[in-house]
Amino acid sequence: MSGRRPGSVRVERLSYWYPGAADAALRDIDLTIEPGEFVLLAGASGSGKSTLALALAGLIPNRIPGRLAGQVVVDGRIIAALEPVEAARCAGMVFQNPDDQVLQPVVEAEVAFGPENQGLTADEIRRRVEEALAVTGISGLRRSLTPSLSGGEKQRVAIAATLAMGPSLLLLDEPCSDLDPQGAQQVLGVLRRLNRERGVTVVLIEHRIDEVASWVDRVVLLGAGGVVLDRPVREAFVDTTPWTAEGVAVPEVVRLANALPEVFGTSRTPLSSKEAADHLAGRPEGAALAASATLPVPSPPRSGASGDGRAAFHWSSVDLAFGAKQVLRGLTADVERGSWTALAGPNGSGKTSMAAMAMGLVTPTGGSVETLGRVVRRGRISEQAARVGYLFQSADSMLFSRTVAQELSFGHRWSGAGRDPAEEAELLSVTGLAGVRDRDPFTLSHGQRQRLALAALLSRGAEALLLDEPTTGQDEAHAQAFLSLLGRVRKQAGSTLVMITHDMRAVARHADRLVVILDGTVHLAGPPARVFAHREQLQAAHIVPPPIADLHGRLAGPEARRVALTVDELVRDLVTASPGSMATGATGA
Repeated sequence: MSGRRPGSVRVERLSYWYPGAADAALRDIDLTIEPGEFVLLAGASGSGKSTLALALAGLIPNRIPGRLAGQVVVDGRIIAALEPVEAARCAGMVFQNPDDQVLQPVVEAEVAFGPENQGLTADEIRRRVEEALAVTGISGLRRSLTPSLSGGEKQRVAIAATLAMGPSLLLLDEPCSDLDPQGAQQVLGVLRRLNRERGVTVVLIEHRIDEVASWVDRVVLLGAGGVVLDRPVREAFVDTTPWTAEGVAVPEVVRLANALPEVFGTSRTPLSSKEAADHLAGRPEGAALAASATLPVPSPPRSGASGDGRAAFHWSSVDLAFGAKQVLRGLTADVERGSWTALAGPNGSGKTSMAAMAMGLVTPTGGSVETLGRVVRRGRISEQAARVGYLFQSADSMLFSRTVAQELSFGHRWSGAGRDPAEEAELLSVTGLAGVRDRDPFTLSHGQRQRLALAALLSRGAEALLLDEPTTGQDEAHAQAFLSLLGRVRKQAGSTLVMITHDMRAVARHADRLVVILDGTVHLAGPPARVFAHREQLQAAHIVPPPIADLHGRLAGPEARRVALTVDELVRDLVTASPGSMATGATGA
């Protein structure tokens, strides 16, 4: 088409209703995206982000039925009118759950699948496969079996397979949700390189605003299916009112700068911990914060004794191998009863396997595992299931009832406890599911299904909970309500919580203890404020501390003994360390 501008997007008065829905998922959206822009679509769960991305990809209404009004024009053509192969050349989409997208048994075949269906020559297919594998950092996995990959590795495969089709518009729905923090930054770097060097237009959906804000050019905030805010990223957080109203988190360093205008000024708001640290370097406030991080701190209380019945979970000299792949090597670790312990580490490091062994779902190849004082035995899964709840990373595998309400009541019936309407109402309310109690669980969003699976576990009254990526796909408001509920359950019932996570902000806010797994053994362990001070050691484990902790650690360097974990903590440290130069009304940032 003459005058075609690759990667241009024009959305004209777009509205959409899912089949049978009375309310529109998208409402009268007008939006223009210029070629080569990198745009963040933000918003709470249910705001319309994923639906808009599906429309931009031409999947609505061709693959996903419903009523569509208005149109989407990509590269000068109405995308809903294109054949699937043509639409894929204009817009490629990477979905939130890679299992919905990865179809071939071998990585190389998956990446080649799209170009083969486009009818390209063998030489061109090989070139595209090599390039896509290289830019996503998975060349070493080319002959790996896709079912054997970790969630993060599968996500990279899905991105590579989409890139191999050569779209001018790349749409990504929560592509970092299953990646470790360092892996997420690497993928964002890949996207930025494609955007800057090749002019690929990128539209990114992400709840973890802190991790992506410094990479994008522009932010579009959605709410109730409409555009609430559309600004260049440097201007998007000048007024935080729309973000607060939509329940979406503002980046922590932005909140810090807003809390301390006398320190940061108003000319250029930092979007990352590095930018904030660069601004503070050489200033008296920065030196004061650096000094506060190097002060001695008292030793924390000792964790539950290994294997003596006080530990809720204990792994003793555990080896684990899958064929020739050695995952764990003599690992010894324990979780104190009543604690909230986070397990972190690179994708594929064995964190999920540790939880699976504690339930009896996986048998170690060496050593032993104890759960609530009993040795876990092969084939005795019910012994653990009677006392321990396990939230799988893929919540869909845990749901089977016809309605949300039935899913919750199953937990009561299974445990033999009577149904408590007040408890059920609280679970529905705090998980944001009160309005969908009569819906089929599989008509809910990914985040809603994750919250429903947790609510069903909580309804059973388990003594301990193993939670595999519980905040994946959750917006800020629901994630915080979700984690606060867990905290109340733990306090009231004395429950033990083990949280496998890449969400370091959740660790900073809620966990008592952080255990980092690397190369099959415990790499670091201790209170998060101490562990996050070891920035270089964490880098080896693919962990990036949450922004405030990272900022504090950057200022103090390797001498840091502990770091602040929240905006309020850092403000208090700064006020305490340099009271003569600071106003003291900044708390509550």
